[in-house]
Amino acid sequence: MYDDYYYYEEQRKAQAKSDAALAATFATGICGGIGIVLSAIMFLISRFDILSSALMALAGYILTYKQGWNNAVYIIGAIIIFGISLILQHTFFAARIIYTLFVCVIVALLGGCWKTYDTESQRNMVMLICFGVTALLGIISWCGSIKKDEN
Repeated sequence: MYDDYYYYEEQRKAQAKSDAALAATFATGICGGIGIVLSAIMFLISRFDILSSALMALAGYILTYKQGWNNAVYIIGAIIIFGISLILQHTFFAARIIYTLFVCVIVALLGGCWKTYDTESQRNMVMLICFGVTALLGIISWCGSIKKDEN
């Protein structure tokens, strides 16, 4: 009788340890995924030029995806658009302003389409907030970039 109790108790303890290890693995994976997403977002905010160039390349793909071209054409086109966008932003001050406004409009549209709103004024307020926050982040990013270039 004692041996049976000991055997089942050890099995229960082993199962509890296994469950705890599995829970820890899931928690690590979830927190790691959240960390990766937050790191990517912070990188794109700090490098506004990369964000705006990537959005321009995405816009180029969206405008041409029904053409039925080969995947290589789309990839090469996106790389070319991305590269030209980066060069323009770092060469011309007016291009920085245009690209920043482009990103602000895209984020405002995404904010307005994110969910359904009760009234149109709520949707417009969300779009205005998205536009303003994105513009502020763009200005901060470009000011930091300009200061780095001066030093």
